[in-house]
Amino acid sequence: MQLSFQLYTARDVAQLDPLLDLLVRRGIYRVEGWDAIYGIAGFANSLSSRNMTMPSAHMSLADLKDRDRRQQVAREFGVSRFIVPGIAADRISSRDGCLDVGRELLELSQQMKAEGLRLGWHNSGAETTRTATRERPIDLLLEFVPELEWECDLGWLASAGLEPATELRTQGNRITALHMRDVAGPDGDPKQQGGADIGSGVLEWEAIRAALKLTRVDLLVMEHDHAQDVPGFLNRSTDFLLGWMTPAATA
Repeated sequence: MQLSFQLYTARDVAQLDPLLDLLVRRGIYRVEGWDAIYGIAGFANSLSSRNMTMPSAHMSLADLKDRDRRQQVAREFGVSRFIVPGIAADRISSRDGCLDVGRELLELSQQMKAEGLRLGWHNSGAETTRTATRERPIDLLLEFVPELEWECDLGWLASAGLEPATELRTQGNRITALHMRDVAGPDGDPKQQGGADIGSGVLEWEAIRAALKLTRVDLLVMEHDHAQDVPGFLNRSTDFLLGWMTPAATA
């Protein structure tokens, strides 16, 4: 498994070069992009000059459906796996809505497969909120689109009252990446709006590690939606994950 860092975590950091240097010092040479990153002049060179890569990237469904756009980003940053970061909740709040989105994803996945690209989906809360027919949107999308991979955001699952390890056990064949996002308990810093350093929150990391062997996960992506101290979050979370990953790799 490879460790990566979601650059959305650093969206309020004025200068990214010092953060990239810190990632390299901590032995992390992979990042996950998001829409605002692709327009930064010279950013691809900033990565390549440090021997860093972007194996996965978030891109809105609308932009992904633009063939020229996705191919340009794939070439410039070396992206092989594009992930839809989510969608307006009302679009997948019903079975019919899910199937409409599924048809878009099915056509897109076939195009991307022909281009040598992978298509994934990142969950927020809407994907696990049951429809009137008591079905979960994430299950409907995965069933309808055989090539669709799931980048499973552990924090969102926990916030929805679900057990992340259970999702890994039941949908593991479709889960190929994890968003390593922890959730604070009642004593968490309110400025971080429910987020926490990885390993310091309420997630059951030992259970998650045990369930990993039932998945196809090859990428672990660190993220915090509202980190007040991004370098501190990175350092503390990396300390935890390097120890956590060693047993996971041999489980």
